[in-house]
Amino acid sequence: MFKAYHWFPSVLNPRSLLVASIAIAIACSDGRGQDTSTPPEKVASGQAASGGTTGNSKDRADERANDRAKGEEDIGKQVEQLAVQLDADKESERDQAEEAIYQFGPQALDYLPAINEEMSAEQQMRIERLREKFKNEAAVFLQEPKLVKVVGRLSPLEALEALAKQTGNKLSLKPYLQVQEFQTPLELELQGVTYWEAIDELLELIGWRVSAHDGDQVRFVKRQENQDSSQASFVGQDFQVYVGALRIEPISVSRTIGFQNQALNISNLDLMFQWEPRIKPMFVGLDLPTHVIRTDDDELLAISKETQSEFVPTGNQIVASFRMRNPENAGKQIADLKGKLNMVIPGRLASVEFSDLGNEESQKLQTGDLQVELESARKNRDVYEIRLGLSLKSQPSEEILQGWVLLGNAFLVDSKGTRVEHAGWSTHRWNPKEVGVSFLFDIEGDLSDYRFVYRAPESVVEQTIEYSLRNIPLP
Repeated sequence: MFKAYHWFPSVLNPRSLLVASIAIAIACSDGRGQDTSTPPEKVASGQAASGGTTGNSKDRADERANDRAKGEEDIGKQVEQLAVQLDADKESERDQAEEAIYQFGPQALDYLPAINEEMSAEQQMRIERLREKFKNEAAVFLQEPKLVKVVGRLSPLEALEALAKQTGNKLSLKPYLQVQEFQTPLELELQGVTYWEAIDELLELIGWRVSAHDGDQVRFVKRQENQDSSQASFVGQDFQVYVGALRIEPISVSRTIGFQNQALNISNLDLMFQWEPRIKPMFVGLDLPTHVIRTDDDELLAISKETQSEFVPTGNQIVASFRMRNPENAGKQIADLKGKLNMVIPGRLASVEFSDLGNEESQKLQTGDLQVELESARKNRDVYEIRLGLSLKSQPSEEILQGWVLLGNAFLVDSKGTRVEHAGWSTHRWNPKEVGVSFLFDIEGDLSDYRFVYRAPESVVEQTIEYSLRNIPLP
């Protein structure tokens, strides 16, 4: 993970500090919840303990783990061998090798070699084509939510576990394990609905709802009923809408009247934006110029420039507070609110490895959109300095590129396989298309005795989703 004492890039665009702060929250994440602070463990095949019980669940779990590790190792070897055949003399052999790799599915991405200058143009083209196919298949699209099916007699806890298995959306259920409402079996008929629709429908059956709070994780709370029938109240009513993989819900509207200062005549509308937990955006932005807020008597409410529009989420929800002028007419509700939401989602975590650190010439590797050039590796006083040139083929905006750089990590591996973390990093060059990054290492011996590994999301995807809400009560 990033050291707390690294020196911050002196060329960082101040406007991008919001995006850059993602390093604090997700520097150890690939954007999909995968830990990058340590490399994937290689599980060695172990021998069964003597005298153990045949039906022991721990033994069975160990066996399954060993089987998975062996299966992954076998897949890796096959993909590596087939990747060599992508440069075979006969076109039919190259086609067969490419098709065989494709049959492994997106898991083959972990074993495809990074493109280097020593590969033939044919081999590079076929590897790049495979990566593009796998990337498209594994891509997350906000407009395409997961549809679910949970039918039968199940407890809410069992239903939530089934939803997680079907969609890959994992929630922390520990707080509800001892709650009676979540343990009692129900006859459920949830099918052909989105993940969030199923969550809301399930919770409604037991008198609970999604909690309206500004936090990183989804929580559930008991529904509150209106206790005062003498006045209008909207407590317990549902105003949420579902747009693709998003759940959007107004959680409060407030109004302030300034008796001495008209600038205080403002209303605040708080909206909670939630996305499926499988989606891990590194940046969320409200495109305020596209937003229109209209009352039921056709009055337009101008949104204040003070409204926060950029967010760096640490979980799967944010609360945005829209500041707007108070209605001048007699409107009783917001008849229509519409606008656009932008999300930047990092792609799969990729690694590139340089083993010839004694080579004084620059070396280039590419995997997916990620392009890494090892510019130099040399002694700098008492430490070694490794300089990289980093870029993405997709050429995202400067702000997004800066945020993406902070998701990267680098380390050395010695001849025994021991990992050595870097002692600090900085940027030494910046332009809209490329970033120069320097890593320092305090090691014993010569740098040529080590391998250098750099890891970062191999792509970033910007997606825009349009949304609208209707009939939100005004105070």
